[in-house]
This record gives sequence, C-alpha cells and structure tokens, in this order.
Amino acid sequence: MRSSRIVLNLVVLAAAVFLSGCYVATKNLPAGEAFVDRQLIGAWEALNQDGSPSSDMTFLHFMKPVNDGELVLIMVDDRGANTYGMHSIKIGDKQLFALKLMSTTKSDKSVEDEEPNYILGLYEVKGDEINFNLLDSRKFKAFVAAHKLRGKAEKSDYGKVTLTGSPQELADFFAETDVKSMIGDEKPARARRISRPKH
Repeated sequence: MRSSRIVLNLVVLAAAVFLSGCYVATKNLPAGEAFVDRQLIGAWEALNQDGSPSSDMTFLHFMKPVNDGELVLIMVDDRGANTYGMHSIKIGDKQLFALKLMSTTKSDKSVEDEEPNYILGLYEVKGDEINFNLLDSRKFKAFVAAHKLRGKAEKSDYGKVTLTGSPQELADFFAETDVKSMIGDEKPARARRISRPKH
C-alpha cells in the first residue's frame, strides 16, 4: 500500500492519490467556518519524514486568491503539475482542507474523469512548517457501512470513499468524531516554507 506516498503527494497530494484510490472525497463541502487561509500563501517544499527534501522534488505554491472562496494550489514535482482549488474549514477544534482538481499535466483524462469531487483531509500550520493528513478510507468505509455517514465505498479494502451527505450532516459528524478515529497510522505529510509573498 502506498499510503505514506499518498500523503506526501496530495499536499503533497497528486497523482499517487488517483492511482491508488485510497482517499476520502465528498460531493458537498462540510458546513463550518469556511475561510481563506492566507498564512499558506507562498512557496513550500515537501519534506521526507526525516526533514530532508522530498526525493521527487515536490513543491507547493499557494497563490493569492482571485476571490474570497478558495486558494489556488499548484503542486509541481518531477513528473508534472496539478492545480487545485483549496477550501479551509474549521469545525470545532479541527481544521479541514477540501481540494478540488482544476487541471493536471499528469493524465490524458479530463479533470471530471480523474476526480470531480472534493478530497478531504486535516492540516495544521506550525510556524514555517505545515502538516497534512488524508482521511483514512478504510475507517470511513466502516462509518458508511454503519450508517454514520451517507456515501459510496469502492469494494477493495483501500478503495476510495465518496461521501454524499448534506453539508450539515458532514459538519455534525466531524464535530463529534475524534481525529484519531478518522486518520490512519501514517505520520502526516510535511512541507517547509521557502518563500513568502511581498506585501
């Protein structure tokens, strides 16, 4: 399973997510305190767990928003580039990201064929470092099976889960559910800031 690679490549999150299918997506953004996280704006370098630069030369560039709804994230590595729209949502003590693929150089498929929904995870900024966790698809498959969430799960153990609940249903679930029960055992993806915008 490529879960540690998945985490490093969605934000560092990219083609590995689509190749593996091991992530949680949603048709609707969870209700909550949506905001544009301007502390992310600038350039970041993805790190290995030992703090060294990622071997695939992955860089993240969060661009100043063109509107108040989302940041634009361009992720570049040694295989190409992906562009995402990123929403930040606070629900209780949790800070979620929701990424939607806007364009990619890594596939001949259309964006809609790759992933038309929002990919969900949790993140935290600590000074000039940022940590990301994807939601664990195996755990969310169990939540769907237990009718704690509405959604569709692929049959394989590590298949993608797509949530279909309403924004408020999703917000209620995230508010009530402990973080450890939503993420896997992998360490979070890490990136270090390398430049800030000039104001």
